[in-house]
Amino acid sequence: MTDPLDRPGRNELIEGLEAIATPDAPPMAELRRRRRNRRVRRRGGALVVALAVVGGLAVALPASETEVETAAFPEGLLTLPSAAVAVDDDGAGVAGSAAWTWRPADSLQARDGSTTGVALRRNAESSDVLVYLLDGGICLDAETCDRHDADYDAEDFARDTAEGGLLSQGVFDVDEGYFRDWNVVAIPNANGDLHLGRSADPAAAGDATQHFVGAQNVARVLRSIAGQEDARVDRVLLAGSGAGGLGVYGTIGRLREIFPTTEIAALIDGAPLPGSARLPSMCLAEQWDARWNLGPPDRWIAPVPPATIGFSAFYAQLADRHPDVRFGLAATRVPGRLAEVLAAEPAACDPLGDDATAQWPSLIDALGPDVDALLNWSVATFDRAEPVLAAPLDDADTGRLHAVLDELLETP
Repeated sequence: MTDPLDRPGRNELIEGLEAIATPDAPPMAELRRRRRNRRVRRRGGALVVALAVVGGLAVALPASETEVETAAFPEGLLTLPSAAVAVDDDGAGVAGSAAWTWRPADSLQARDGSTTGVALRRNAESSDVLVYLLDGGICLDAETCDRHDADYDAEDFARDTAEGGLLSQGVFDVDEGYFRDWNVVAIPNANGDLHLGRSADPAAAGDATQHFVGAQNVARVLRSIAGQEDARVDRVLLAGSGAGGLGVYGTIGRLREIFPTTEIAALIDGAPLPGSARLPSMCLAEQWDARWNLGPPDRWIAPVPPATIGFSAFYAQLADRHPDVRFGLAATRVPGRLAEVLAAEPAACDPLGDDATAQWPSLIDALGPDVDALLNWSVATFDRAEPVLAAPLDDADTGRLHAVLDELLETP
């Protein structure tokens, strides 16, 4: 019987990948041994945690960048005054030390070319910083681009920080949330490119001009945090949900460059890469690269042929490339938006069909133990479709999520 996910033919991208020497990952027994040792002996250093929740796709993972972006906030983001303007559930301005502030910057550009910014929650007594990549849609062609907003401004910020909004519940709850005492910098998915786009020139999708500069926006915000002298930053947590989660996979290398002496860890929430050789398909991966300029295979962090062993191999490659980074995965086993994104293709690709998402639960069940066995990975699986960081959870799921966070943030 023919595999319903099988695709005929081979393309130039696959051939280019196969021509690259692939480093052998350590055998699973060795990875488990290292993991046991890690529990009794931690490396020293400060901690930067990368949390990827939901939404980006980890096809191209730049290992190193040569561009040096200017800081979006030259005066330093964390040295700005504590929240002067936040929002209540009606969107009206309120004041408070734990409240959110909208900080726009001319150098941060949304997909339609307008100015965007970041949502900031300050705690002057804390040296911990959570950088959170928000979820959002993707823009590949006229149809997919039309489904989502092409900008993110103060009005969107008010919606997301109001009661019931993405930044008001779960780990972001100001009274009981896991990060209630942290500084939090939330970066909107204003470009539809998984926070990974690096297009030098605006691209066209239908009749509209699109600016795919998500990676540039993220780097400029990170430099605004790192390049200030008056604010102590001992620990940085990079988190992402949905599209933002997939974006975390491709941001770890840049995070390390900008914070070279800070220990880093990553949690990918609701954005697992299943153990399938064809989710996402190579056609979809090519579309991402062509539209967002993710980079050729020699800039990827894991030069492995996805058509042969699947994108799930990135987990072992990330563990091998960043042994000092702590990674976490909050895997969702019910097919949701992410499964649909990986299986449903733009007009340029043939659809994979319903069988692709039907396999999702079994693929995630198989992925969890293998990833959890890696030296510097921790995994929790959730029987739900959407990401967990910004969601109200029951006691059991809250305990699962907090256990992963506790392990990631454990003092070395």
